Amino acid sequence: MKTRLQITMVVLLSIASACQKVILFSKGIRNPTIKSETDIREFLRERKIPSYDGSFVVRDSISFINLVKKVKTFPGVAFFSPFGEHILINDSTYCAGVAHTFSMNLQSESSYPVDSSFLLEELTGLVRSLESDHNLLEEEGAIVVMGFWATYFGSVNENVFGVLEAASRNPNVKTRIYLVNIDFLESWGLKTKLNYKIN
Repeated sequence: MKTRLQITMVVLLSIASACQKVILFSKGIRNPTIKSETDIREFLRERKIPSYDGSFVVRDSISFINLVKKVKTFPGVAFFSPFGEHILINDSTYCAGVAHTFSMNLQSESSYPVDSSFLLEELTGLVRSLESDHNLLEEEGAIVVMGFWATYFGSVNENVFGVLEAASRNPNVKTRIYLVNIDFLESWGLKTKLNYKIN
């Protein structure tokens, strides 16, 4: 399982866009380590990051692999229509400026190009709540904004958190905003130390 996770991590980083690679190597990215849920909560609390409509972690190592296949680029933000379809923005890869501008310009009455092969429903089985009272909910008329982040992404996380904040302040759209942490967790039963190095 450790080898599979390391391969997934290599793939995850290798598919990053040129824009993202520049960000990754200049913003304090660290080697991934195995974290506890307490570590995740403390990270958010220390930085005063709101949980918005819910904060989630990946359910297990298999779910992590399946999540990477769907979302493909981390850290990043995914937008879903009120019908749960993945909204395509004007850049097929994640760049903070594009996502930030998109979130500020979202409007409830507008229609957006969507990828019907990637549905919000598919993510619900891959993640679980960091807090017991949060659920992934589709709400009529609401666009869902999901921010994918990890403690080892350093200050690159600020790009993701900034996009979520911009979406939350947009008065022209009804949103549900979720944080999804993608750290490797103790609860996955990983007994050995991760030794994949980002270089």
